[in-house]
Amino acid sequence: MSKNTAETWHQDFYDDLFAQHCLQRSEKEVNEAVDFLMDKLSLKAGMRFFDQGCGLGTLSLALARKGLHVTGVDLINSYITRAQAEAAAENLACDFHTGNAYDFVPSKPCDAAINWWTSFGYSENDDKNILMMQRIFDGLKPGGRFGFEYKNGARVLKDFAQSNTLRDVAEKDGHKTVWESRYEPDTNMVYKDWIYTAPDGTHQENKGGGAKLYTAEDITHLLTGAGFVNIKFYGDMQGGAFDPDTSIRCITISEKPAGA
Repeated sequence: MSKNTAETWHQDFYDDLFAQHCLQRSEKEVNEAVDFLMDKLSLKAGMRFFDQGCGLGTLSLALARKGLHVTGVDLINSYITRAQAEAAAENLACDFHTGNAYDFVPSKPCDAAINWWTSFGYSENDDKNILMMQRIFDGLKPGGRFGFEYKNGARVLKDFAQSNTLRDVAEKDGHKTVWESRYEPDTNMVYKDWIYTAPDGTHQENKGGGAKLYTAEDITHLLTGAGFVNIKFYGDMQGGAFDPDTSIRCITISEKPAGA
């Protein structure tokens, strides 16, 4: 993969068809995430909240319905346009922006922020990835909390123990989606391609970039490097303990120091 492709792949990969079939979340999944965030981030109506890599605005909108003032940013303009329309239709306190998460900081300091559902790790360069955490840090009030949800790199490596290539297939109502994942040990990156076939046989293939595998220890290093303290780990949305060997996801809650 060329450097240019590695840096810009997401602009073509995250199209509207992908959003329709892969970015929709069940009501149960959204409610679990909202309940977890309201609790662990100590959220209350009237607070300012930042959703970095907000996608379609699914969590932003759900939290705005709880009375939060939400700022969301995502690189994909069509996703932001959709989120803006939904917020306007419900008269929700949302401020959505098309922008680069490596650079974007909310115009007003926020009480809490998230980077959720693997919206991170797009570069093999740790110095670049940490920029997203630093922008979160910059956008928080002193004492503000940061929720970060990512894949558990140690657990993912077990899936690639026998082969550096994995294939997952899902079919529903005649729609077929195939994920082809490749692990590159030299860069510790997992690259994914998405192959979709419609009921009428229409075929689309999106060649993806990837996300770097990070262990809990790696994530701690990144968070502390960005300035965060009081890091707590969770293994699921029910607040279960994190186990590096078995947990599918790696969830952290951390804080910006009160004096920062």
